[in-house]
Amino acid sequence: KLKKSQQATEYIEVLERKLEEQLNVSNENITESWDRCKDFIGETANKTLGKFKQPRQKKLRHTTKQLMEEYKNLRREEGKKIKCLGKRGENK
Repeated sequence: KLKKSQQATEYIEVLERKLEEQLNVSNENITESWDRCKDFIGETANKTLGKFKQPRQKKLRHTTKQLMEEYKNLRREEGKKIKCLGKRGENK
């Protein structure tokens, strides 16, 4: 059985790998692909984070948010618009 810290590390690694895959998705498929990625992340987060006690869970949720923000910024820098991202009205 994995230690909790090991599980936490693996969770973050999976997340990073998923987001990296997203960066290689072409512009045409980005929205659809991002939806799938978000679903995956949502499921993974819910399944995984429930196993942790509050402080670590909070930390991991924060890290998840940060990683997703980072990803969105990278996409934005490339001039690739992701329709379903950001606050409403941010991406016209």
